[in-house]
Amino acid sequence: MAASRHNINKFRRKPTLNIGIIIFGVIFIYLVISVIIYATSEKTVIYEVYDGSLSVDHSFTGFIVREEQVVNAAYSGTVNYFLKNNHRAGKNTIIYSIDETGRVAEKIKQESSGEFSEDGLIKIREQLFTLTKSYDPSSFSDVYAAADSLNGSIFELRSDSIVENLDSFAKETDNVDFFHKIKAPESGLVVYYTDGYERFTENELDPELFEKAGNSSKNLQTDSIINVNDPAYKLITSDTWYIYIQLDETQAARLADSKSVNISFADDDINCRAGFEIINAGGASYGKIKMTKYLPGFSTKRYVTVELEQQTITGLKIPSSSIFRKNSYAIPRRCMSKSGAFVIKKYDSNGKEYLESVIPTIYYSDKDNYYVSMKDFQSGQIITIADSQEVFTVGIIQELDGVYCVNRGYAVFKAVTVIDKNSEYCIIEKGTDYGLATYDHIVLDYRTVKESELIE
Repeated sequence: MAASRHNINKFRRKPTLNIGIIIFGVIFIYLVISVIIYATSEKTVIYEVYDGSLSVDHSFTGFIVREEQVVNAAYSGTVNYFLKNNHRAGKNTIIYSIDETGRVAEKIKQESSGEFSEDGLIKIREQLFTLTKSYDPSSFSDVYAAADSLNGSIFELRSDSIVENLDSFAKETDNVDFFHKIKAPESGLVVYYTDGYERFTENELDPELFEKAGNSSKNLQTDSIINVNDPAYKLITSDTWYIYIQLDETQAARLADSKSVNISFADDDINCRAGFEIINAGGASYGKIKMTKYLPGFSTKRYVTVELEQQTITGLKIPSSSIFRKNSYAIPRRCMSKSGAFVIKKYDSNGKEYLESVIPTIYYSDKDNYYVSMKDFQSGQIITIADSQEVFTVGIIQELDGVYCVNRGYAVFKAVTVIDKNSEYCIIEKGTDYGLATYDHIVLDYRTVKESELIE
């Protein structure tokens, strides 16, 4: 009997299926997948429309146009200038001289290195005293302006003395026939820089022009030798000058009725009011700012940064990211019947004509047209006009700015009219038919939904 205990065999229990663990695993996998989908999908964010304002301070690259003419040299030889750059000259004022032999030019050089008169030294001392008293260590750039001013004064003192003796220099060197004093043909501002835009006209306005703000100008005073027909100087003959700025559609519409604007030059600390009008050239709009002051400070500049005074634009304020463009059919207002429907000609399978009324989704309207959803009509359909033999053929497509409104729980397109905008927000016209109103709810980013999509 004892030996029989060694013959006992143990049987392993077969594993049983645990339904609870399976259900838990399925739920866990579902939750993980749901979290991943939620985290990676675009969220539909709703924005509430409200009344607001937009402070607009537009900065523009301005292109300067003046009444200017480049005067070329009539002789070849050594050139000496006697009038300071950006200095006003009267008619017959001696601007420069040309020495064909160089003998008078050498005499001028010797005279330029001579000592100042007592009166000249007094003037320089007074200017240095004034500059010292007004020096501000926090504005070191003023030092360069002061140096230019002082150099200009020294140049004038020497030039005045030299000009008085030019004729005697020519006689002393026996060079009367080969020495030429060049005088201004008329009064104006003398400038020794050229850039190729001196003959520019409004008809040449082009968007690419405003991308060349780094254009270079040539200093005509750097060369001591001049040849016949080389540019010698530039004469600006009028104190009236113009600044052209490029405008987009919104800016042009906002400024359309403006006859003058408040402008500022940030780099020059100048604020003023100037005449204004809009010019159209080559399909683009440009602002033309008329200036009658400050010419000397801008006579050597072709491009300038100008800011139009800050203006507060009011209306409905919405994010720029909510606005997109949508096509619509433009249908004349006279086509709508008194019941608010459009009557379309149709044909049955036997070719028999019949009429069908369609009440469309109207996105927008103006004094001439209704702009309706393209889902309500087909291109080429014929709309009859009540009390008239006239008909209208559907087919004119118009792009509209708009947003998705979700007041009803699903995305509905609403057209908007943008008054002004910046990089983040737009101000749209308030009180338009079929448009938005205060407290409407719109989609913050139009790309996250489709039209008629249910918003959860």
